[in-house]
Amino acid sequence: MAQRIDVHHRDVFAYDEIAQLKSMDSYVDYVQRPMLPEQWVCEMFNAVTTFTAAVLQQLVDEYEDVVTFRGHNYLRLIGEQAAIVDKKGPSVLEPVQYVGNPFLRRTGKLLVNP
Repeated sequence: MAQRIDVHHRDVFAYDEIAQLKSMDSYVDYVQRPMLPEQWVCEMFNAVTTFTAAVLQQLVDEYEDVVTFRGHNYLRLIGEQAAIVDKKGPSVLEPVQYVGNPFLRRTGKLLVNP
């Protein structure tokens, strides 16, 4: 008989990660808003993306400061990533080749999405 493994919402994040999500007003209480784990993570991903984009846009508006990730505009990158997740779901957040850096492209090393 196959052993059933239950994965609960509370097992996905550590306490410090939950505290960080709460500090960004991005934590969804799965008891108050019941949903499947995948949808639960997607809701918080979208909330963190919105929060981060607002902070990055504020830096641009107030200080004309653009945050970059390996030379690429991070605000644009998270916008592109959010659009992909909205279209294809969270499973596309698996490690991918980072093609923006020629050295990494030649070596074929895998990096997590920015």
